[in-house]
Amino acid sequence: MDFLQTGARLDITLRRDFNLLTARKVASLADEAEEIHIDLARSRLVDSEALMLLFRLVRAGKQVKLKSPPPILGEIIHILGLETVLNLEELVE
Repeated sequence: MDFLQTGARLDITLRRDFNLLTARKVASLADEAEEIHIDLARSRLVDSEALMLLFRLVRAGKQVKLKSPPPILGEIIHILGLETVLNLEELVE
């Protein structure tokens, strides 16, 4: 995982799937950021821990933007009924 903190903005590029281990690292980095941009181009999947982290970040008022999320992410959000909180049209840059 590569990251760059510039003021209140945090840019993260994942090198692999967005799973428990990467979600924990993102969570630890996101505490002081108000705007979080996550590049998921190398991620094939997003597991439940990563999805919960996105949910918590959005509910905490953080501005979260995702770049190149895997197609399955939209399906998972729909199946779980989280479209009102995790709106992909607003999340994807």
